Amino acid sequence: MYSATEPFNDGDLMYYTHTDYELYSARGAFLKKIRNSIVRGDETPKRVPLPPGRYLVEAQSEYEGTVRVPVIIADGRTTVVNLENDRRGGYRPSASR
Repeated sequence: MYSATEPFNDGDLMYYTHTDYELYSARGAFLKKIRNSIVRGDETPKRVPLPPGRYLVEAQSEYEGTVRVPVIIADGRTTVVNLENDRRGGYRPSASR
């Protein structure tokens, strides 16, 4: 999940970590909050294994504020949601192998 970033200063360097997000069922039931990095200064979004299915993700978009977007997880595929680079106001979900 490429959510909006926030600055983090570890004392020597400035990092821009992706903000955490919440995962919901397709019907809107809260499932869990996801920390979007392995460690605090990590600029790489965390990979989260999920069972195949339909979900809603609520996250901070770089340009839209808080958004809730539908995501489909397919078996054996990686789904990437990018909320950080589109100034025209859209998210860019994509699936890859």
